[in-house]
Amino acid sequence: MILLITLPVFINVLFRRLVLGVAEALSDFLGMTSSSRLIHEFSSIYGMLLAVISMSAMLFIASVIICVKIGSAV
Repeated sequence: MILLITLPVFINVLFRRLVLGVAEALSDFLGMTSSSRLIHEFSSIYGMLLAVISMSAMLFIASVIICVKIGSAV
Protein backbone atom coordinates (compact mmCIF):
# COMPACT_ATOMS: atom_id res chain seq x y z
CA MET A 1 0.00 0.00 0.00
CA ILE A 2 2.76 2.40 0.92
CA LEU A 3 4.56 1.55 -2.29
CA LEU A 4 1.46 2.49 -4.28
CA ILE A 5 1.37 5.86 -2.53
CA THR A 6 5.00 6.80 -3.04
CA LEU A 7 5.76 5.08 -6.35
CA PRO A 8 4.01 7.59 -8.69
CA VAL A 9 5.76 10.52 -7.03
CA PHE A 10 9.10 8.71 -7.13
CA ILE A 11 8.69 7.84 -10.82
CA ASN A 12 7.65 11.40 -11.67
CA VAL A 13 10.70 12.92 -9.97
CA LEU A 14 12.98 10.28 -11.48
CA PHE A 15 11.63 11.00 -14.97
CA ARG A 16 12.15 14.74 -14.50
CA ARG A 17 15.72 14.12 -13.37
CA LEU A 18 16.37 11.98 -16.44
CA VAL A 19 14.95 14.70 -18.70
CA LEU A 20 17.20 17.24 -17.01
CA GLY A 21 20.16 14.92 -17.59
CA VAL A 22 19.37 14.78 -21.30
CA ALA A 23 18.94 18.56 -21.41
CA GLU A 24 22.27 19.00 -19.63
CA ALA A 25 24.05 16.74 -22.09
CA LEU A 26 22.45 18.53 -25.03
CA SER A 27 23.34 21.99 -23.75
CA ASP A 28 26.88 20.83 -23.04
CA PHE A 29 27.10 19.42 -26.56
CA LEU A 30 25.94 22.75 -27.98
CA GLY A 31 28.58 24.61 -25.98
CA MET A 32 26.29 26.42 -23.56
CA THR A 33 28.31 25.81 -20.43
CA SER A 34 26.47 28.21 -18.13
CA SER A 35 23.13 26.65 -19.03
CA SER A 36 24.63 23.19 -18.62
CA ARG A 37 25.84 24.02 -15.11
CA LEU A 38 22.44 25.46 -14.15
CA ILE A 39 20.63 22.38 -15.44
CA HIS A 40 23.14 20.18 -13.58
CA GLU A 41 22.31 21.99 -10.33
CA PHE A 42 18.59 21.47 -10.89
CA SER A 43 19.29 17.81 -11.58
CA SER A 44 21.19 17.49 -8.32
CA ILE A 45 18.28 19.10 -6.47
CA TYR A 46 15.99 16.45 -7.95
CA GLY A 47 18.48 13.83 -6.77
CA MET A 48 18.19 15.15 -3.24
CA LEU A 49 14.42 15.15 -3.60
CA LEU A 50 14.54 11.48 -4.59
CA ALA A 51 16.54 10.75 -1.44
CA VAL A 52 14.03 12.61 0.71
CA ILE A 53 11.11 10.73 -0.85
CA SER A 54 12.85 7.39 -0.31
CA MET A 55 13.73 8.14 3.29
CA SER A 56 10.23 9.42 4.02
CA ALA A 57 8.73 6.21 2.66
CA MET A 58 11.09 4.11 4.79
CA LEU A 59 10.34 6.19 7.88
CA PHE A 60 6.62 5.79 7.25
CA ILE A 61 7.01 2.02 6.92
CA ALA A 62 9.05 1.85 10.12
CA SER A 63 6.51 3.94 12.04
CA VAL A 64 3.63 1.75 10.85
CA ILE A 65 5.52 -1.37 11.94
CA ILE A 66 6.21 0.15 15.36
CA CYS A 67 2.55 1.15 15.77
CA VAL A 68 1.42 -2.36 14.84
CA LYS A 69 3.87 -3.92 17.31
CA ILE A 70 2.71 -1.59 20.07
CA GLY A 71 -0.93 -2.29 19.24
CA SER A 72 -0.42 -6.04 19.34
CA ALA A 73 1.41 -5.83 22.68
CA VAL A 74 -1.59 -4.29 24.44
